[in-house]
Formats: sequence, C-alpha cells, structure tokens
Amino acid sequence: MKKLLFFLLLMTAVVGRAQTSLDLLPVGTEAPDFTITDSKTGKKIFQLSDKKTQKDKDGKTVPGVWTVLDFWASWCPDCRRDMPMVKAIYDKYNTKIQVVGVSFDTDEAKMKKYLGDNQYSWLQYCEFKKWKETKISKDYHISWIPTSYLINPEGKVAFSTVKAEEMMKKLDSLDQIGALKPAQMQTALKKVYNESIDPIAQIDEALAKAKKNGKFVICQVGGNWCPWCLKFADFVEKNAAVNKMVNDHFEYIHVNYNRRKTAGDAAVKKAEQLMKRLSNPQRFGFPVFVVLDEAGKVLHIQDSSFLEEGKGYNEEKVLRFLKSWTPQAIKG
Repeated sequence: MKKLLFFLLLMTAVVGRAQTSLDLLPVGTEAPDFTITDSKTGKKIFQLSDKKTQKDKDGKTVPGVWTVLDFWASWCPDCRRDMPMVKAIYDKYNTKIQVVGVSFDTDEAKMKKYLGDNQYSWLQYCEFKKWKETKISKDYHISWIPTSYLINPEGKVAFSTVKAEEMMKKLDSLDQIGALKPAQMQTALKKVYNESIDPIAQIDEALAKAKKNGKFVICQVGGNWCPWCLKFADFVEKNAAVNKMVNDHFEYIHVNYNRRKTAGDAAVKKAEQLMKRLSNPQRFGFPVFVVLDEAGKVLHIQDSSFLEEGKGYNEEKVLRFLKSWTPQAIKG
C-alpha cells in the first residue's frame, strides 16, 4: 500500500511538472520587458528590450542577443538541483548569450550567500516579494520553478522548459547550426586570484608586509569565477587615483574563496577556516572587502554593491571607502 501511495504521489508530481510547461508563454510571444537597476543608485544595469536587434544612430543594424531567463529560488530544492546545469550553460555559452536569473527569494542576504557559496555569478533579477506577488511571475506565467525561457534576438520567446538540461540541448542545437554568434567582443578581464596557494598563509604574509611598512591589509575575497571581482581588480589597476590610494596605504591582496564540494573536502574545510578568520564576510556576496589592521584584526567588511555604478565601479564611492579605513584615518 505504501509503495502504491508513493508511486501515485510521484506520478502526480511528474504530470504536474509536465503540465506546467504547457501553461508557459507560447513560442513567438513578445517577451515581457523588465529592468534590473542598481539597488543603491537606481541606475539601469540591464533591460531585456535592449538585447533586441536594433538600429544605431547611424542607421546600422546592431544584432540582438539570445537571452536565457532562469526562474528559481534558493529555498527551492528542484531549483538547487538544476543550478549546476544552469552554471554549465553559463560557462559554455556566456560569450554567445546573456543569462539572467530571476529569483523569487524574499531575503536578499540569503540569496547572495547561496549564490556566493556556489560561485553562481550571472546577472540576477529579484523583486524580493513572495513568488505569487511578483509582477514578473504573472507576466511570464510562472506556476512552477525552476522554469526557463529562451528569448531570441528579436525579443520573442523561442523556447521554454522546466528542465535545465533541455535548455542546454536547445542551445547546443542552435550552436551547431551557427545560430549563436559571439556577443560584442570585449577584452577578457585578467584573472587575478591564485587558486593554488593557501589563502590563510597569503593573508599572514600580507600582514607581515603591512606591519613593516605601516599599512593595513585589504583582502578582496572572491575568485576568478566572479566577473565583478575581476572588474574591481581591473578598476584598481587602471584608475590612477584609486591605484595610488591603495598602494600608499594598503597591502591589497586577492583572496581566493572556493567552498564547492567538487573542490574536495580539504578545500571546503579551508574555505570555512578562511571565512571564520575574516568574520564571515561571505554574507555580503562577492567580491567583499575585509580591512585588517597590521595585527590581523578585522576593522571593517565592505559590501561591494555600495561601490558599484552601472556595469562597473564608481571612483568617488571607492575612494571614500578607502580613505575611511587608512591607518591615518583610524589612528589619527
């Protein structure tokens, strides 16, 4: 009897999931537009309609971009099960498509922690409301998660599914016929995190230098998997005022963080030790900046989202942060 009941429940779940896919927006439907803005400045970071094929000011055609919208939540077991496949999609095709996560989380800190802990670094949209109360869930007929849509360069629904592996197969088939073209070319950001060294030993070495030179230490915690981490490193290198401020007052190091189980038990344990040493900064997402005095005491943890502007970082905000935590500012 128990086996029969389990079988019926399982079949109900499978049928329910299959029926959900039939309720999604039909292929050919104009994809409802939405915008992602900087939570601090209100400036636009992303707008779906901007990815459509358009004409520039000179009348030339600017090709659109294929976009995957992945609807999920960190509290959803099925979503967490599918996320490694979504990451595989991002890793394989991020130079040819745009991937946007649409989260139904209500707790921003928990969402950021889940993304950071698992090194899921693609763009995210979230209204921080209950699932059924969000406008985007109504616009896209979301009655099950995970669900994903593929939007073509004309801004229309090309494919929808409740299984990430089916989205991968669809993208593979499009790529095989040459339909996926590299997005606007840009110089690849330099990888700055040394994944082969002990991060705790790295911090100790920086502290020794800081003590000798009368400086503090800034640990930029993140990884080469994090685009915003690499953007900040590039910003520090190229912005003369920020570069001078950093070099004059700090030992600035890139501290690699990797707690994924695929890295092995030893790496996970080391990552836990690292976070404990730095007062658990991962709760703010990545990159996150930890300021240490010359004795290794945590003076401040800086949420990097407060330093962002548009698709990069704001010089004034970054300089204000740095000036506030120099040895001279703290010691007087």
